[in-house]
Amino acid sequence: MALKVKSSDTDESSEDEDFKMKSYITRQFKKFMKNTNAKGFDKDRRQSSSSQSKTYAKLYKVSEKHEKLYRLATKKLSDVELECEKLSTKFDEANQTIGALRFKNNFLAEKIKKLEAELFQVRAQLETTSSAKFNEMLSI
Repeated sequence: MALKVKSSDTDESSEDEDFKMKSYITRQFKKFMKNTNAKGFDKDRRQSSSSQSKTYAKLYKVSEKHEKLYRLATKKLSDVELECEKLSTKFDEANQTIGALRFKNNFLAEKIKKLEAELFQVRAQLETTSSAKFNEMLSI
């Protein structure tokens, strides 16, 4: 997994996030305006400007709430991505360790085979030497 450290990538993703957030707020505002116009929002201009101010204030609060949630979700996502990178690194290190241990294990297995073969030869020589000595002693 590749690390995303380039500043240009970070700037572009930040700009994308800002664009998405502005786009979302604009859509919500248009939807809100459409709904309020459908309910007869412009019947009385005095009431309209007062209720419009209240509506804008409510909309602003809602957009702030959504922005906070968006930023929190984005932070959690980056935390999860960072944790994923750490786990990936640990996984790679573990795989390297396993590979090194397998190599060492194979090397030691070959060494054991050589030592067993050498031991077999020594035992055979010992047996022939022992038999010869024993036969020599018996003949005396």
